Amino acid sequence: MKPLEAFAPGRLCLFGEHQDYLGLAVIALAIDAGIRVRLEPDGSDALSIELDDLAGTREEARDRIALDGSSPPRHARDWLRLAFAEAAAAGVRPPGGARVTVRGDLPINAGCASSSALTVAFLRALLAFAGPGAAALAEPRRLADLAWRAEVVRPGGPGGKMDPLTSALGGLVHLSFGPTPFVQELPVRLDGFVLIEGGEPKDTTGVLAATRRDVEAAFAELSAIDESLDLAAVSFDRAWTLLQEAKAVAPKRAARTEELVFATLYSRDLLHAALRVLAEPELDRARVGELLDEHHARLRDALALSTPRIEALRTAALAAGALGAKVNGSGGGGSLFAYAPGREAAVVAAARGLGARSRVVTASRGASVSAA
Repeated sequence: MKPLEAFAPGRLCLFGEHQDYLGLAVIALAIDAGIRVRLEPDGSDALSIELDDLAGTREEARDRIALDGSSPPRHARDWLRLAFAEAAAAGVRPPGGARVTVRGDLPINAGCASSSALTVAFLRALLAFAGPGAAALAEPRRLADLAWRAEVVRPGGPGGKMDPLTSALGGLVHLSFGPTPFVQELPVRLDGFVLIEGGEPKDTTGVLAATRRDVEAAFAELSAIDESLDLAAVSFDRAWTLLQEAKAVAPKRAARTEELVFATLYSRDLLHAALRVLAEPELDRARVGELLDEHHARLRDALALSTPRIEALRTAALAAGALGAKVNGSGGGGSLFAYAPGREAAVVAAARGLGARSRVVTASRGASVSAA
């Protein structure tokens, strides 16, 4: 069998950040920065892994995964071993060993879904290598589910399905994870995004887990009063009534609970406003920027996901002509993106002036595989 190469993109989360695990919707954009996995069959009894582009992260630069299942995951972020175990559980059997080389131009541990892109790309390569018997699992939604199980379910992680779905599907997607989940591929073309790396170390899993815990606890207080509570449909008035009842039960938590509940509902409604803008025959770019700014304000003020560094870079991007900008991903450091159609070069220069790496990113296809 000839060598093959799989690609999976990273993503920007435009609207709905930190809502997918609540059963609420998100809008995400797959970008042309991503992870490439080259697989060269060598007839051995293992996958020999080289991850030079990920050196300095928690991923090992070299690894060896035995085909007989004797290489269990070493820790909760051992993505390739977790992915191999999940594929094996689904009945995927590689015909032999191979040299696997991982390369990428996606910022690592910066909130751009690099772990999902890595997992999706590795699985896409592995499925192609396994042959026709595994072809059905390469369908984007099934591929995303396989990656989610490897990245979240197996290690007990806090993430949702947004990242693997966006990476597998590509393009601009509206994803809902409520009682009637759906995937909607949006036809509108959005250009003018600049991805800016803050350069700060961040605890992606820790920040996401803490945020999820706090928000779920806030809504649990309301659900304890109204078991039929539907986050996708509850009005602000109804939420306020429930908050007053919750306040009588736990007055010490009342202020924080109220802040988290209203920030989440406000972000939920910002997404609906964005969908209306994106459905218009002529795109209102200024309004898209305003909505991104409003969403960032909720993430910054209620969830404390921004940092002084991100705020400084965001201020510089807006001064350079960006229509809007927001923190990307779990927050607590990492990256942000600016929406700056026609002003991309100026934003890149402004970020460079503050010592930050940045690049213009465009919409990308989803996960794919080709002859290397």
